[in-house]
Amino acid sequence: MNDTNLNEFIEAVNTDVDKKIEEMQVRAEEQRISLLEDAEDEALNNAYIKIKSCVTEEKYKSKIAVSKAEQEARVKLLTYREFLVEKMFCSIYDKLIHFTESEAYKTFLQSLLKDEKTDEDTIIYLREKDLIYEEMLREVTGPSCTFETDSGIEIGGLSVFDRKRSVLNNKTLDIMFEEQKKNFSSSYRLA
Repeated sequence: MNDTNLNEFIEAVNTDVDKKIEEMQVRAEEQRISLLEDAEDEALNNAYIKIKSCVTEEKYKSKIAVSKAEQEARVKLLTYREFLVEKMFCSIYDKLIHFTESEAYKTFLQSLLKDEKTDEDTIIYLREKDLIYEEMLREVTGPSCTFETDSGIEIGGLSVFDRKRSVLNNKTLDIMFEEQKKNFSSSYRLA
């Protein structure tokens, strides 16, 4: 009987061990599945974070690229605008120079002096080329004033200086041209 008891004991132990092994295997499988699910969730979460980071970075890079392109376009537009404005004022300058070589310029110079009160204390400044009109201008001013050259007058026109009052009335085409440039620059806006 000993043998039978021993066999039963061994069989009971083996059955118990088999049950425990089977339970351990089931628990291990459940734990493996749980760990795999956790690892999968973590991997998915990490992938989501990485994708989100990449999308944010690409958005940022895109915004920078668009801003840079817009800035470059503005610079090109402003440069071209400056070129056109400079070209326009060069054309106006050339027309003014051409005007000073015309017959109408003589009448223009006379009209600049019509409302001026001149006497022996008055100096009329002209560019050197315009001193040839002195006699014609004296018809308007009378003989008492003085005519002198002013190297600062480049385009044309004249300035009237009253020595008594120390007042200079600048009626040059140069100053008119510069004022028009300033007015244009301050009032013209790029659309």
